[in-house]
Amino acid sequence: ASSVLVLDNANLALFLSLKDNFESVINSIKNINLWYVLLIIGMVIVCYLLEGLILLLFGRLYTRKYHYPNGLASSVVGSFYDSVTPGATGGQLMQIMTIKKQGINISNATSIVVMYVIIKQFAMIVIQLLGVIFKYPLLISIGEFHISILNYDLDLPALPLTLIGFAYNLVFTLGIILLSYWKGFHHFVCNIVISFLAKIKIIKKPDELRENVRVSVENFRIELKRLFSNRAVFIFTFIVCFIIITLKYSIPFIAGVALDGFGINEISGLPTTGQVDVTSFFDSVFLCAYHQMTSSLIPIPGSAGISEIIFNIIFENYFINPSITTAAQIIWRSATYYLVLLVTGIFTA
Repeated sequence: ASSVLVLDNANLALFLSLKDNFESVINSIKNINLWYVLLIIGMVIVCYLLEGLILLLFGRLYTRKYHYPNGLASSVVGSFYDSVTPGATGGQLMQIMTIKKQGINISNATSIVVMYVIIKQFAMIVIQLLGVIFKYPLLISIGEFHISILNYDLDLPALPLTLIGFAYNLVFTLGIILLSYWKGFHHFVCNIVISFLAKIKIIKKPDELRENVRVSVENFRIELKRLFSNRAVFIFTFIVCFIIITLKYSIPFIAGVALDGFGINEISGLPTTGQVDVTSFFDSVFLCAYHQMTSSLIPIPGSAGISEIIFNIIFENYFINPSITTAAQIIWRSATYYLVLLVTGIFTA
């Protein structure tokens, strides 16, 4: 059912992207520089190779018998289930099950995945925070999300939605840290907040939820302590994770270069420079961070459909014209999601 929803949403997004400028988008793609496309595919592959390295390092904290192919397999399986479950919620569980099948007991497998999630979340928040603080004019330039479906126009302000997405990620991480180390806050959430939500019928099983919160928070506290006690591992894995996210977020920049052929003029950047430079590279990174903040608010499997629409809106002023924006979006999404979904799906099966 998730796969069908992904395909349906993708088809709808493709239709909406191409309905107004089909010929110009196709012409842009026809003139693409295939070497840069191969570079993009290579960057995606490197990202998964590096994720496998992180999982290997965490696995080695428990056993010397955990090897790189194990970490890479866990990364690939997790990626597939993240791609087909709402809000990317299925990948972590399947990673735990995969690591268990690789010979590590379930509690240690859970610890490995939780440590990876902590590192990934920290790196994501740092990049998003940098984007909000140092590239605020870039965020302001996005304007409004204008969505037109079946003659129905909807205008949504981009700035509040993006900041809400950032606040969600930040509050989620800080909330778990506070739950782990501040007993007063833990008591407030588990007793007052959950009891209130149960009283107004939002939560049906408050006792079960309290236990789940307790177990999750305890796991988080233990793994956070383990990470901080292994400072070299913490710093190295954080840097690697930061590199992974930066590589993924720079792909729209490379896609823009690929669509030009000479590597200049087709990217406007913000502010407009008329050439490919460091500014336009980091603008791509931070615009992708804004994209992730916004698209994460909509729990659709793989954000299929909505991710493409938000990309076109956020990168509208980044590329020199709408056809280049749509062509870059097709390249970016194909390389980072649909191709990955196909390959990881085959591997997982």
